[in-house]
Amino acid sequence: YDRFRPCLYDPGRKEQIIQDGISGLIEDRRGRLLVSTFDSGIYALNIQKEAAGLPPETVLDAHFIQGTDTLIGLNGPMAEDGAGRIWIPADDGLYCLNPETDEFKHFQYLAGVPVGTQENTFTFAYWFGGGEIWVGSRKNGLLAFDLDSYGFRQALDRGIKVGHMAQAWNGQLWLSVNKGGFGNTLAIFDPASGRLIEVRGQDSPKKVAAIPPFMGLLCDNEANIWACAWQNGVYQFNYSNNQFRLLQPHYWDQEGLRDQFILSVVEDTYGRLWIGSYSEGLACWDRDLNTFRHYSSLPGQSNSLSSNQVFGLVQGKQDYLWIATPNGIDRLHIPTGTVRRFQPFAGKILEGRITGVFRSKAGVVWLDSWNCGICRVDDEAEGLFTCLNDPRLSIYNIAEDKQGKLWLGQNQSGLYRFDPKSWELEDMGLDVGVHSIQFDNRGYAWLATHSVGLQLFDPDQEALEPLPDSLKAELAQVSSLIADQHGQLWLSTPDGLVLFDPKERRIVRRFSRKSWMAENELWYNSLGHPLITASGELLFPGRSGLLYFHPDSLHLDATPPKLVLTDIHLFGKSLVPHPDSILKQSITHASNLELNYRQNDFTLFFAALHYKSSRQNRYSYKLEPYESEWGPFSTRRDAHYTNLPPGEYTFYLKATNSDGVPSNEVLEFSILITPPWYATWWALSLFALLATILLFAAYRFQLSRQLARAEARRLVEMDRFKTNFFTNITHEFRTPLTLILGAAEELQEKAGEATRQGLAGIRRHGRQLLRMVNQLLALSRLEADQLPVSMIQADAIPFLKGIFASFESAARQKGLAWKFQSETESLPMDFDPEKLQSILSNLLSNALKFTPEGGTVLVSVQTHGVLQTPWVCKITVKDTGIGISEEQLPFVFDRFYSSLPTSP
Repeated sequence: YDRFRPCLYDPGRKEQIIQDGISGLIEDRRGRLLVSTFDSGIYALNIQKEAAGLPPETVLDAHFIQGTDTLIGLNGPMAEDGAGRIWIPADDGLYCLNPETDEFKHFQYLAGVPVGTQENTFTFAYWFGGGEIWVGSRKNGLLAFDLDSYGFRQALDRGIKVGHMAQAWNGQLWLSVNKGGFGNTLAIFDPASGRLIEVRGQDSPKKVAAIPPFMGLLCDNEANIWACAWQNGVYQFNYSNNQFRLLQPHYWDQEGLRDQFILSVVEDTYGRLWIGSYSEGLACWDRDLNTFRHYSSLPGQSNSLSSNQVFGLVQGKQDYLWIATPNGIDRLHIPTGTVRRFQPFAGKILEGRITGVFRSKAGVVWLDSWNCGICRVDDEAEGLFTCLNDPRLSIYNIAEDKQGKLWLGQNQSGLYRFDPKSWELEDMGLDVGVHSIQFDNRGYAWLATHSVGLQLFDPDQEALEPLPDSLKAELAQVSSLIADQHGQLWLSTPDGLVLFDPKERRIVRRFSRKSWMAENELWYNSLGHPLITASGELLFPGRSGLLYFHPDSLHLDATPPKLVLTDIHLFGKSLVPHPDSILKQSITHASNLELNYRQNDFTLFFAALHYKSSRQNRYSYKLEPYESEWGPFSTRRDAHYTNLPPGEYTFYLKATNSDGVPSNEVLEFSILITPPWYATWWALSLFALLATILLFAAYRFQLSRQLARAEARRLVEMDRFKTNFFTNITHEFRTPLTLILGAAEELQEKAGEATRQGLAGIRRHGRQLLRMVNQLLALSRLEADQLPVSMIQADAIPFLKGIFASFESAARQKGLAWKFQSETESLPMDFDPEKLQSILSNLLSNALKFTPEGGTVLVSVQTHGVLQTPWVCKITVKDTGIGISEEQLPFVFDRFYSSLPTSP
């Protein structure tokens, strides 16, 4: 594992290996660590023994020292050449150690010179491939030692002290140099040209970076230069940052740029840059001489600019510079500096402000304006114009397609196509403002719009072509755009610049504005238009200066970032890994996490391990299945989710480094949010089972009710059938009984006395049978609620005695005492004779049936009793039979009920 174990010098410890100051370290091909010291020679340490934990005094493999004058005063870094030889700088020259034989060779720049003169005092040795060792000298500058001839070559002038060196990615050598006095200067040496360039400070391009003495220089894998300063920390130089340059005004440079708010820029045929500002007029920058010449508006002088606000610049066919200002169009003669003012729209129906100037591929100069149209410069020398006065035109930008037609972008809404030959104007029907137009190699028009970011317009279809939503979200604000020499588009956004591939329609790289300006400086400029120079350099007017760079000089850091999760917050509080916590180990090493249904509000924090410009690393993420699409790339390093339903989720993360190089892998992190107990599978299964049981019980209940109703209907039908049957049988019985009684009555009239008595009995029993049949018929009527009462008024006593007498013969045959008692001989009343006969006959029949031989049956009639009223007749039938117990009295009126067991 990687580790750092300090090995400190302790004067009181006798067994320590090295007892002197260390000046350099290097590992030879035998695996030994060579340690050079200031005054004690070179120590060779066995690294394998040290790693095995053996005692320190056993790891010393060899100690090289020769007398008092050699291998003394060893300095700075040592170097290993391609043959494995170790080169050691010293106060008295350059030593070469052969690790195979442990033999030394000694070389000097000037032989025979005393050590105190520092003619042979070397500070470092570096080998970067090839046949030379670079050696720094205290007195003779930078030397190159030839490995074949063993001779020195002067690379830098004498008198320059070179302390340390590092080779950059482009082969240039970074040096810490001293020309006298305390401190160092950081400089860049080009071995090919032999030119030494001093590194300027960040605060001023004219000031040299003065830094305390250096203790070392290093170029890392990402092309960053690191400089260790004595008691002053560590300095870093980033090549990518240096490739963007920002021209700004400075208080110490009164002859330089005067205004930082830049509106326009153009390159003339002499390679000079003309810069138009917001409030300080026009400046001409001669980059070869690094000089500025200023032009401004002077009151009362017609040979000056009409305004100090310069909207647009363009050079015509001749040496005329056309300058658009709020007060018209100015023409500056470049060789003489004379200025002439024009008002092309003066006297027109519509008068407006000129907002820009454009030169076509044919060299024709066009003027655009707000609310009044477009003008063509017909004669630059005479200042003759032809104008199209159209109130629809508030032109913000002009571009030219391959057919030579002009495309006019409107400020708030609209895009027009203008034919310079026919002067026809076509409205493309856009309802958004177009601030910048750039045609790609295929003829498509890319638009920087007022409010909807980057858009793509197809001139053939005369319509916008849709772009992916993710791309539109990332490029929602674009103020201007321009194509470089390779056809790639450069977009100006609030965050900086975006390199865009129009063919693949993707973002290639992003460049943060922090690469060329301070955090508090303003960048986003919706007024200025970028420029590409003849050499391919790109210039972007900004609110804090003029940005300029060459796309081919930008160094791409191809190292992909490594993705890690750095933290997770639950309800705003960080989860600390612990055996008793839901997070068992560090989130950096965890691959999954389980939460309960209440823990559904969390934030994931992440990082891309790439330290060149870590704040400019960009991230995109999604949480499946909660999110189906990747989110737009941004510098935000956290993802917050709240109120997530229970389920299984996977968090995906990808990133790009500050140069737009994507990560090689997509980070995945699984999150399980468990449901509450009532939403688990077994609870849902139980609920389903209970619901099934309830539904089955309800079904059975409904089925039983339906069966009961069906049974009731069946019984009703059966009862109706029985009633109909008895009714029919009763009618059938009545007919033969009537005939029998009629025949018996006729025979009785003709028969003798003895025969007459028998026929009287036949008639009596026949009438009784007829009454029973009538009772059956009455019963069916009663069940059908169709048994009316037929009342008559008569004497009830004789009627009752007649019924009683009809059973007298049967009673005598059984030997019963058959008695009838009445309190009165006559009882007139209203009664239904048929019903009364049926009731009394039924009672007498039961008494006759259940009274044993020798018993008594008594019928008593009372006109007073419980109610104490003479109008109530109480008839009592009393016998000496078995009777009915009190328990059986409630069932007396049940049909066919009997107190005696029914015989089979």
